[in-house]
Amino acid sequence: MKTYFVSPDGNNNNPGSIAQPFQTIQKCADVAKPGDTCFIRKGIYRELVQPKNSGLPNAPIIFQAYNGEKVVISAARKLEGQWQEHENGIYKIKLDASWDLGVGQNQLFFDDLMMIEARWPNINRAVDLTRDRHIISSGGNFLGEAIASTKKDHYEASAYYKSSELKQFASGFWNDAYISFIPGHEWWGNVGTITQSTPGRVEFEFDFPMSWLNYHQPSGDDPFYIWGNYQALDAEQEWFFDTKGTQGEPYTLYFKPPGGTIENHTIELKNKAEIFQLGDRSHIHIKNIDFFGGSITMNANSYYNILEVITSQYAGHGHGFGRVYPAIKIEGNNHKLINSQVGKTAAEALQVRGKNHKIYNNVFHDSGYNSAISDGIQFYGDARDILFSNNTVFNSGGVGISATLKNSQIIYNHVWNIGRQKTDTAGINSWNGGDAEGTEIAYNLVHDVWAYLDNTQHNGGAGIRLDSGGSPLGNSNYKIHDNIVFNTSTRNSIAIWGLTPGNPNYGNAQIDVSNNTLDNSILLFDADGRSHAGTIVRNNLAVKHELVTTSKPKIPDGTTVEYNLFLNRVENNFAPIDAKLPRVKSLPSKFLPVLDSGEVFLPFTQASVQISDAANPIVGANYFLPGALITEPDLAKLKAIFNPQIPDKITLVNLPLGRILPETFRLKVGNANQSVNCVTLIENKGETTANCQINQANSPENQTISVSLDGNTFKAINLSIEVSPEKPPSTSMLFPPYSGAIGILVLGTIFITSISYYFRR
Repeated sequence: MKTYFVSPDGNNNNPGSIAQPFQTIQKCADVAKPGDTCFIRKGIYRELVQPKNSGLPNAPIIFQAYNGEKVVISAARKLEGQWQEHENGIYKIKLDASWDLGVGQNQLFFDDLMMIEARWPNINRAVDLTRDRHIISSGGNFLGEAIASTKKDHYEASAYYKSSELKQFASGFWNDAYISFIPGHEWWGNVGTITQSTPGRVEFEFDFPMSWLNYHQPSGDDPFYIWGNYQALDAEQEWFFDTKGTQGEPYTLYFKPPGGTIENHTIELKNKAEIFQLGDRSHIHIKNIDFFGGSITMNANSYYNILEVITSQYAGHGHGFGRVYPAIKIEGNNHKLINSQVGKTAAEALQVRGKNHKIYNNVFHDSGYNSAISDGIQFYGDARDILFSNNTVFNSGGVGISATLKNSQIIYNHVWNIGRQKTDTAGINSWNGGDAEGTEIAYNLVHDVWAYLDNTQHNGGAGIRLDSGGSPLGNSNYKIHDNIVFNTSTRNSIAIWGLTPGNPNYGNAQIDVSNNTLDNSILLFDADGRSHAGTIVRNNLAVKHELVTTSKPKIPDGTTVEYNLFLNRVENNFAPIDAKLPRVKSLPSKFLPVLDSGEVFLPFTQASVQISDAANPIVGANYFLPGALITEPDLAKLKAIFNPQIPDKITLVNLPLGRILPETFRLKVGNANQSVNCVTLIENKGETTANCQINQANSPENQTISVSLDGNTFKAINLSIEVSPEKPPSTSMLFPPYSGAIGILVLGTIFITSISYYFRR
């Protein structure tokens, strides 16, 4: 077993020692054999890495940052050459064809921040492609009939959109530009080429799969944006790569930099899609490495690989033309992805096939900004025996977690800000999963599913959904329990589509929906003769109830519905009076995780209601703490803030994005152990801080503040004293409503927006 070293200052003719390191990671990947370690020194490595050999079960090949140094493997190439001032704050540089990845695939970075390919309407942040940042058409349709395309199983069509906002542009202004749009039911996005533009109208050509025909017709109320034209370059951060020479010499890059200058800045273009290939490789461990601008991939012949404490950002990019890679593609058997962060990718943050994978304690964010591929986490139907646990998933264009998998667990996850582009979606969703073999969806917090909803063809978003619409296999054999769901654009906190003849388990769906706390309905959709026989709905706490889409609640044949607490009384279920609650349209707040401010508090001792005459006395979700937790390396970055005017509180800052304190967390002032009464405050964008309640008699001033993840080993952190000019308000709402607890306070949202059932009176 050998140890090799790599450094940007090294040489590939060196022996690879710490004194004489290799220069590239690929050189180490070429020579490393089972049991060897490649230690990588600080620096940026602009290369594609593929290990020559696989490791062995007890002798993996390890690629690891040396001694915690910052190592970046980048898919970007620095722009070097002569920039010239062009016009209106725009600079230009002459490149060649080697810099072009293809239409819609190029990606420009300015000091590691992704810039915006010139577009209309303008946006301020490249990955913020939400529906409300598009133009919404006032009309649209096909121009004639769609015809068979030269592409297999595709149609090609011409269409148009109208918008009053297009009236500001002269005829021909957008000719030959590209249009990205989400038409019709807004299930799938697409991209086309504009053939003619006139004030108030654009016409364009595109192709699409034949199976989409009835749902993919451009119409009014469709979102779209226009790009790929120099005319759109009118704002800082925007760029246009003129590969055709429409403005002068071909392969000229035009860029309007932030702050109006390119001096003393690093400007890069992406030049490859993948940066670490593990196809046909096994027993490879990758630790403490940052990946920038490119994907990590595996294939069906990959086994027992581990990705640990890695970051990935801007991995996949594209507007819809050509292939867009997921940030990480896990395929094969027995892989692990742990303690990592993946975000800012046009496609999925994670795509999973194969079996026996463990994916836990990760943060996945800002995925699916490409309207054509907009899910966060995508499990495919052949995925099985998967553990997906303690992950934070937020800011997804479509589905948060696609749960089409078998004999698996999706547990203890925090999912929010879902459906930001597409509609007919859910925080956790399965489509055409067939017999899921007891897959468990449990102890998840799902909220703020914003998918667009209207009364026509836009179906909005649910919390947790088993969607069998148009599905040959349906969904069956799922255990859905102890979840908390709120703020969905539809009324469906949980939605179950019934099975049709020919679906596996038709007549005995083996679906168990139990002990969930919901701010809205449980929908059992039985239109078109669907069957819910074999479905159990038991011990749930929900503000509304809808068992089918009929005018009044009804229990479908063969379904067990019992011991639920609904405000709309259903036979064999509890009404508020049965639980000794007042006969009003309001549940006392002690039964629900909501504060006077409308902010949500988790976990909570009174999440469930105890009813003495029920066979199973617990109604609603049991105690749990969802999402990714901070890890030992994070402690060194924490900083404590104390304000003497709030003597019972210490605030912890510099927590990692989307991570919370574990239940075993402890804080110590001096040598005195303090209460474990802490709460992590999670902002809508995933930024987190924590408040810990302390003994007022033991002021932290002039004392050491120490923190511990396990309650035994403590690490000292920096303390800052801050004094407000005026006495701050009461802190009674800054801590969990009971002592000795770790909790979460979800900021920027409320438990329910349209109905007052869950607010204190």
